[in-house]
Amino acid sequence: FGGGPRHVNQLVEQLPNNIEIYLGYPLDGDPYALMWKTSNRIKASFNLPYRKFSLSVLFNLIDFVKINNIEIIHSHGNGAGVYSRIIKRICKNVKVIHTYHGISDEYGSWIKGYINNLLGRILNKFSDIYICVSNGEKQLALKRHFSKDANTFVIYNGIPNPHVDAKQGS
Repeated sequence: FGGGPRHVNQLVEQLPNNIEIYLGYPLDGDPYALMWKTSNRIKASFNLPYRKFSLSVLFNLIDFVKINNIEIIHSHGNGAGVYSRIIKRICKNVKVIHTYHGISDEYGSWIKGYINNLLGRILNKFSDIYICVSNGEKQLALKRHFSKDANTFVIYNGIPNPHVDAKQGS
């Protein structure tokens, strides 16, 4: 697991207490799964398989969203992004924010790269906001037509700015 789960954990820990948090993640994914299972901030969890897509998981996730009256989905990474943007297509009132954590040119095979790029272009219409963790990633998302400039923003991946932090500490 890379920076994505760490970033999600920062959100869990720092969102205001009046926001109810529902989390979809691989329930066996260490180290964060253990922390999230016992977190009093998370109202309910959904077992989202790691790097696997399943229609039955999609339908169960749609039920989870509806039963819990979830209004905003913030997805991170490719797999969760596919689920969230399909849900946006089905549940019209749900707002979707998708964060890219490393758009890559490395796919293992040309077919995986082709499918990833095709999905990125098809699904780009089904997110209200896109967040990229660097300016370079934003440029790559725009170049590949994974998002549009008007709804794509850069929020650095939880890396503190020592200049700002030092000034705030004074």
